[in-house]
Amino acid sequence: MYNNFRKLFSLYFIIYGFIISLFCISISYYFQTKQIETDVAIDAKEIYEIKIKSILMPHMSDMDNIIKVLAGNIATKNFSKLKDETNRKYLEQIFHAVTSSNKMIMQARYIDKNGKEVIRVERDKSGKNVIITNKKELQDKS
Repeated sequence: MYNNFRKLFSLYFIIYGFIISLFCISISYYFQTKQIETDVAIDAKEIYEIKIKSILMPHMSDMDNIIKVLAGNIATKNFSKLKDETNRKYLEQIFHAVTSSNKMIMQARYIDKNGKEVIRVERDKSGKNVIITNKKELQDKS
């Protein structure tokens, strides 16, 4: 009887140890998974901030400078005052040149105070050719 009790106690002890081990492994797995998720989220946020600062912000600054140059250009100022065809053609050519010289620009528009496109220059679907949109195709963006 004592021998059977010893075997049974040993078997219970092994099963109990196995259950405790599984429980500890599950808890450890849970906490490690949560820590990995936290680390990945922190790394993703850091990478996002680095890309914003090193990639997006310089491009936005460049675009902002281009817009300021276009807005301050004498042809833009003359066209906004006179609305004549000669200044319109000059401004179209400037928009065309700026769009052609910068591959990041897909479209350049002059929109009047009523929200109507007056000039639109855009790249074709291939992104290689820059096209000045004719007056009939201009849109109301108001």
